[in-house]
Amino acid sequence: MKLKYAIKKLFSFPIHTFLLAAFPVIFLYAHNIEETSIAMTFKPLLVVLVGVAIFLFFGKLIFKNWLKSGLLLSLGVLIFFSHGHLHNLIGSLKYQVWMFELGTDDSLFGIWAVLAISVFFLLLRTKIDLKKLTGFLNFVSLILVLYLLVTSLSHEIGRLFSSPEPSETTNIQATGKGIGYKPDIYYIILDRYDANRTLQENYGFDNNPFTDFLEEKGFYVAYDSFSNYPRTYLSLATSLNMVYLEPPLVGGPDPLIADQALAKFLKSQGYLYLHIGSWTRATRTSPLADINYVDTELYLDLDEFTLRLVETTAFAPIARRLSFGPNISDYHTYHRTRAIYQFNRLEEISKNQRSPKFIFMHVLLPHDPYVFGPNCEPEDPEGSTVEQYLSNLSCTNKLTKEAVETVLANSLQPPVIVIQGDEGQYAFKYPYVKGTDYFQINPKTLQERARILNSYYLPGVGSDKILYPSITPVNSFRLILNVYFGAELELFQDRSFIFQNDKNNPWYYDLDGPVEFIDVTDKVR
Repeated sequence: MKLKYAIKKLFSFPIHTFLLAAFPVIFLYAHNIEETSIAMTFKPLLVVLVGVAIFLFFGKLIFKNWLKSGLLLSLGVLIFFSHGHLHNLIGSLKYQVWMFELGTDDSLFGIWAVLAISVFFLLLRTKIDLKKLTGFLNFVSLILVLYLLVTSLSHEIGRLFSSPEPSETTNIQATGKGIGYKPDIYYIILDRYDANRTLQENYGFDNNPFTDFLEEKGFYVAYDSFSNYPRTYLSLATSLNMVYLEPPLVGGPDPLIADQALAKFLKSQGYLYLHIGSWTRATRTSPLADINYVDTELYLDLDEFTLRLVETTAFAPIARRLSFGPNISDYHTYHRTRAIYQFNRLEEISKNQRSPKFIFMHVLLPHDPYVFGPNCEPEDPEGSTVEQYLSNLSCTNKLTKEAVETVLANSLQPPVIVIQGDEGQYAFKYPYVKGTDYFQINPKTLQERARILNSYYLPGVGSDKILYPSITPVNSFRLILNVYFGAELELFQDRSFIFQNDKNNPWYYDLDGPVEFIDVTDKVR
């Protein structure tokens, strides 16, 4: 009886307000579960739930009634979190009213104001018993939240108890053979940077001036290189552990990136590990790093998940309109400023951090959103076109050139530098046709997705004698550790894989089911 009374009492309180506030956060997590972790929801959930509690209390002071306060606040929660979605659904509107130019946000805010004021006065005057309505809203909101949590539970259990295993344990033994000193090592990942061949043949873009610059500086450019997997996290798990992956991949490749063999070996050799991660989940920080460069002063330590959540709310357009905190409300601004921050850290590190040091930088360029013009001028593009991609790529070239010159100039001894794409761009010229079996895919589609920039600055050795045009990321550091540490690691056959034979999307892997890696090396070549 006591339990029944407690449940009845609970359902007579407006818990729907808290549940509806939590729902958008959990929804975003559940629908991006392969690219997020449940830990990403903790901060935004705490903020919204504490905020709801504060507003609910003030509403009680006005209405002298918890139920009325809860109903008005639930309406406010729905307005707040649905604003961005409705804006995207309606699209961009512009119209003139007297001397003022109004747009989509202005129209929506006008509707919200009328709705909120009307409901406020209605609740203020009504004498109706609101217990049944409150109980109904409590029940519906609870079902919605529980549904999302239950559907996500199996995935989180899989992450907790399973982790991917590489096909071989990388047991690295250094014999001490090398060039007489331990060089600083810079590993720079330029996300979705296509090979020159793809850029020229598919997009009509001559990237030779950039690769010529690299070669003039002493780089070896592997012009026939391709990614081992057309997905960032799998590609990095392979290159950082120097092995191919084997299913099952329940839990994803994140544990392999976090516990990478390359950094562990270099730290055992006395290296300082400096991590300049992107805002994506797997590379934002590293538990192995001595220093993680996270631009917390600029962005209040917001990650990609929280930024995407903010962009769906009514807060984002208000912040942009009032010109305060654009970096925490504008996804494009965040993306742009983060990339500049990362490249600036290379200059700081090359000047001030002791040697030997290992620097890993994953920068989301020329990856979309395409926020740069060709000379790195800010742009706020809508959509995704070849022209926008090439503008971002031109800016990436400019920033990379400056970084190379700075690092070389500031290094007391010549460093090792690897500048590499993790995957090619999603096919612009030869897009994948849904419903097509992968055996029937146009090889040019696979080539556009797989071919990457792959370049090496290896001081003290004849790069052209030890490197070869088709080397892939899985062999990059097997070869480098052999040369500079006498590791005697055997090189693998260079291969490229896509995922299970999904007729709707061959680039997709289902972490809740068995993953089949399909060798497409012959097609890629």
